[in-house]
Amino acid sequence: MIDELEVVHLAPAAARGGYAIIAAPHPLYGGSLDNPVVEMLAKGFSAQGLGTVCFNYRGVGQSRGEVSGDIERAAEDYAQVLAWLRSTPTGQEAQLYLAGYSFGAIAAIACARAQRAAGAPSPAALALVAPPLRMLTEVSLADITAPSFVLMGQSDDYLPLDTARAYFARIPRCTVTENEADHFFAYELDEVAAFASAVAQRQL
Repeated sequence: MIDELEVVHLAPAAARGGYAIIAAPHPLYGGSLDNPVVEMLAKGFSAQGLGTVCFNYRGVGQSRGEVSGDIERAAEDYAQVLAWLRSTPTGQEAQLYLAGYSFGAIAAIACARAQRAAGAPSPAALALVAPPLRMLTEVSLADITAPSFVLMGQSDDYLPLDTARAYFARIPRCTVTENEADHFFAYELDEVAAFASAVAQRQL
């Protein structure tokens, strides 16, 4: 299965180990590993010495198969990348961070839930940028035992501020960072990198 997916290492892991796997936004709306928010997440993690791994869902870019907007399928793709990384010599004992932007954040949550149900090791943390509130009702962030870090924009139409604040306030071990962005972070990309860097340092 992993041979079907386009996977890109954007930076090697430092000697102390650690990787961030970063999922792209919705594949039916042009989401790919070349997305600027995905690239800035990778930049922020790599600034702290972590290896970064980005991937395209099935049917996107060089990945084979048919494109789909199904969350379960996206989580399966994510899990394949995670399993492959854990099978590598440097990934076996490394701390692993699950990250994603928009739909990719939902895929990261869904993958973490499936991993927990399978008895797999818990990730070091989840780094979630702008997870759409409607899709959060389809996965349960409250089921995740790892610390969750969320970056949300105060002008994000897909994550209404007051409702989102109330939602995340009910989630154990969830830390929320807000900025002035809309859903696309066009003018706040440096803040995305700073967010990822802070998650790697656990300084939020």
